[in-house]
Amino acid sequence: MNPPDDSTLPDNRTTLRDGTSPRSLSASGVAPGTAIGDYEILAELGRGGMGVVYRARQRSLGREVALKVLSGPGLSPQARVRFEREARAASRLHHPAIVSIHEFRLGSDLSYYSMDLIEGRSLAEALGARKRPLEPEKAAALVAELAEATHYAHRNGIVHRDLKPANVLIGKDGWPQIADFGLARSRDEAGLTASGDVLGTPAYMSPEQARGEEVGPATDVYALGTILYECLSLETPFRGKTVADVLYKVAHEEPTGLGKLCPWLSRDLTTICGKAMRREPSGRYDTASALADDLGRFLQGEPIRARRIGAAERLWRWARKRKALAATAGMSALLICGLVAYHVASLSRQVRETRAAREDAEGKARELARALDAQRAQNLVYQAESMHREGYPIREILARLGEAESLHPDYAPIHRLRGVLAFETGDDDAALAHLRRALALDPRDPLIPYHLYRVYSQTSLRNSPEARQALQRILEIRPESAAGHYASARALSDEADACRENDPARAREIYRKALDELGLSLRADPFSSLAHELEGLVRFYLGEFDRAIASLDRAIEIEPGLVTAYYNRGLVLFARGEPARALADFERAEGMRPGPQDSKFLRARCMAMIGRVEEARSILADHLALHPEDAEGEYWLGAILEQPDPEAALRAAGRACELDPGNPRYLVNLALELGKAGRHEEAKKAIHEALSAAPRSAAARHALGYLAFLEGNLEEALSSYDEAIELDPGPFDYYNSRGVARLELGRLEEALADLDRAAELAPRDAQVRRNRGFVYQKLGRTREAAIDYDVAIELAPDSPDGYGKRGFLLSVTGDPAGARRDYDKAISIDARHAEARNNRGYLNYLERRFDQALADLDVAIESDPRRGSAWSNRGLVRLALGDPASAVLDFRKAVELAPGDSTYVFNLGLGELRAGRPEEAARAAERYLELAPEAADGWHLLGMVEEARGDRVRAAGAYRRAIELDPSRKDALEEKIRALEAG
Repeated sequence: MNPPDDSTLPDNRTTLRDGTSPRSLSASGVAPGTAIGDYEILAELGRGGMGVVYRARQRSLGREVALKVLSGPGLSPQARVRFEREARAASRLHHPAIVSIHEFRLGSDLSYYSMDLIEGRSLAEALGARKRPLEPEKAAALVAELAEATHYAHRNGIVHRDLKPANVLIGKDGWPQIADFGLARSRDEAGLTASGDVLGTPAYMSPEQARGEEVGPATDVYALGTILYECLSLETPFRGKTVADVLYKVAHEEPTGLGKLCPWLSRDLTTICGKAMRREPSGRYDTASALADDLGRFLQGEPIRARRIGAAERLWRWARKRKALAATAGMSALLICGLVAYHVASLSRQVRETRAAREDAEGKARELARALDAQRAQNLVYQAESMHREGYPIREILARLGEAESLHPDYAPIHRLRGVLAFETGDDDAALAHLRRALALDPRDPLIPYHLYRVYSQTSLRNSPEARQALQRILEIRPESAAGHYASARALSDEADACRENDPARAREIYRKALDELGLSLRADPFSSLAHELEGLVRFYLGEFDRAIASLDRAIEIEPGLVTAYYNRGLVLFARGEPARALADFERAEGMRPGPQDSKFLRARCMAMIGRVEEARSILADHLALHPEDAEGEYWLGAILEQPDPEAALRAAGRACELDPGNPRYLVNLALELGKAGRHEEAKKAIHEALSAAPRSAAARHALGYLAFLEGNLEEALSSYDEAIELDPGPFDYYNSRGVARLELGRLEEALADLDRAAELAPRDAQVRRNRGFVYQKLGRTREAAIDYDVAIELAPDSPDGYGKRGFLLSVTGDPAGARRDYDKAISIDARHAEARNNRGYLNYLERRFDQALADLDVAIESDPRRGSAWSNRGLVRLALGDPASAVLDFRKAVELAPGDSTYVFNLGLGELRAGRPEEAARAAERYLELAPEAADGWHLLGMVEEARGDRVRAAGAYRRAIELDPSRKDALEEKIRALEAG
């Protein structure tokens, strides 16, 4: 596609296409005239922590909008997540007092959304410009409108979580509208990422929000109260020198009463504000609509529903603010009681009661001191958590925690945060020790088992009883939360894993249930990296490779440090036939944190698949030197040696079975290696052992089919492949194998259907592409065959197989020079590549380069003694060189390897005839006609045999039948017939 002519765009305009990585979208912003998608930038309106807002013109509709853009340095995974949350949340809401979202586009490098352009300023700017507070009626009317809009958002399942004057836009007509849903979250979204996070603007947070607890509609009600407070006083309820100071005050202290700060205000209005800002969510208005209703009553002069706090609660608040004074007052009260007692009791009783009072007062003082220490420790932990979120150096965070621990050593959040910090710095043992202590101190905190499971999941303990216990504890504490549904899905996935090898059908059923639970978890918390990761793994086991990759990509986008997500994505890419990309993920994971043993083995397998065989062998050799009795290591050693050293691969497969007798997977692998070595009876024995151990093993059924295929029992092979696919329709290689068997049977359309399915499951598997290309070639669809061969070479440029297949296509389509180039390329990659040597040998035979042909075919046979075509082709060369006796030996070997191949039988008949053995030639000709009764070649050969045997009548009859089937032979054979009849 050509770029547009320069004349179609103004000279001063730059176009940023979706999906690019525009470095200009940084601190300098976007220049006016720049086009982003359908929008032309006019001017910058403002910028914040989550992007820049521009005035823009939507070209297709000719209207001006506000365009919020996230790009450049702001495009961290966390920023993209929050930006997406904002766009999706706001786009669901349509209310006069909420800024409307028109459309949004989320990309890896550039994200934006368009919204109503509000001509005016924010409430924060409006209040900042005032010298006096808003008139009470105006403030009440404004907050009532905001409360109604907030209630509408709540009814639609959205909690804003960051309501403040800066997020309220005031139009020129004075109408307020709520904007910036960057922290908005569904009401049921608590769980894996909500608890423990302090998100929002501290001065407008509710106490529970400042403490990192779960939030809900009551949080927004509190924020509306703070907005009303500021509108009426031009003061925020809490101030401090640092964010941590403000957070502590919000979490633990009472604000200065609005009535005390502004004594001229109506008591009803201060009561409404006070109720909205009650410390406990249950004490606030039940809904934002109830707040709006009370404000409306105030404006109408009607009695409000809220009531002032009573004397008891005022006394409690006073005591909380003045703990030392309250304790002194308590002791004074006790002393007065003692004096009164002096006048009504004996002196001895007075002494006893005075002593008791003193001891009681001292106990209360000690208890108060402990409480003050605990509160001080709590404050220090909140500060430490805030510092952790803000990226302070770990040593400074640990210093705060150390101070907190000296005051209150048994405060569980201290050890919880210590555990998180230890895990982040790679000290798994310390992380587990701290988190286990935290759990012992507070068994009801769901964050502790969650963080415990995170440590287990990223280490060798991922499948341990302790990991399962952590999941179970989450389920017990909060079964209906996002974390609870995740824990349930994890348990189901583990159950499916346990029966995947032996009963894949049941495993698939359980995996589907796990997906249902994950759907509930992600509906409650769409930004849970662990849930996305597990979804990817489950979809992988269900054979949904593309969706698995998408889920794992999402997990990594949300949490780039999630090591196991890289490992699992590598696993999917490996299964999908992309060893280079898989290896990159395995190496990335290994660089972040040593992974499971399987990661090492798969890394070696990928290396071998892309030609780095010696590196792969070295990894496995080092492992087995340290762990000589490890059956899994032997299993993978055999896998990487399968191509370069089949005998060593077979030895490794046998060793794995010796170390772990009865393991179905190892037995299946041994059977495959034995089958490739031609030891079919031993292979069948191993398969039957595997089936005895795992009667519903799809892998064993597949291997049984492969053995039948090697023996030429194609119908039997198909039957076994059918059973394997019925048991487990997920693996692409099952369809690939069945497709090849159907190809051998000449059922080309069915073969194509199987290979299409294999390519759908594994679009980047080069072998599948090569096999499908060959089917296309057989069907005469040479263009599609060439495309598949080209793709196979692109996918595996260092593999000789694609060049060998494409060379054969070029040979049969009349391009011998191109064919030779491809054969030469394949042989340059692998000098012993049997297919390329065989095909180049045949090409040399056709071009009468017999010595070169023999050299190639000798290597082909030495490399792959079971390749029947190489034996047959060498027989043809020897026949051309005048050595029919040697040729017959080669033809016989070809027929022995593939008794059902008519071409080999024909060549054998021709060789026997040239060797002067007409009886043997006759048997070969008759066998050929059994295999291909309508083939003119067979009747032509039979005529030659009968002629050699002296049976002129039968010879003439055979030649006539050959002419009927292939009239092009008429001229050559009619002369023979006349000679035979003339006698």
